[in-house]
Amino acid sequence: MNTANLLRLIVLASIWGGSFLFMRISAPTLGPAVLIEFRVLFAALFLAIVGVVLKKRLDMRAHWKHYFILGFFNSAFPFLLFAFAARTLPASVLAVLNATAPMWGALLGAVWGRQAIRARTALGLVLGTVGVALLVGVGPPPGEGDWL
Repeated sequence: MNTANLLRLIVLASIWGGSFLFMRISAPTLGPAVLIEFRVLFAALFLAIVGVVLKKRLDMRAHWKHYFILGFFNSAFPFLLFAFAARTLPASVLAVLNATAPMWGALLGAVWGRQAIRARTALGLVLGTVGVALLVGVGPPPGEGDWL
């Protein structure tokens, strides 16, 4: 990995990690549903603009069910649940919970594909989640002070 790619990865990680802080701040104010409606709306608009710039045909009429199902299960529903949790949990805990997504993906893939998860893969998934927990520094349990 060259330096430019490493810097891009660090910037992307910062944006993703920072999104939980912003969610923690805005969910109690806007409400979880409104926050996620705007998040999904702006994401859809951005992706539509990218599609136009790259001259990719989206064909919304033919594939609306696919867009709806993917948008709901990959973005709207999980982040709605995160936004509800953000009303009480700190941003660091939300980031660690989000870091478990690859574990759930591997588990569902193993069940769906009827294949066991290799020990090396499981170790990598656990180490990734532990690494996120170490980086964000999980705070004290809820009820022990005012913290984000």
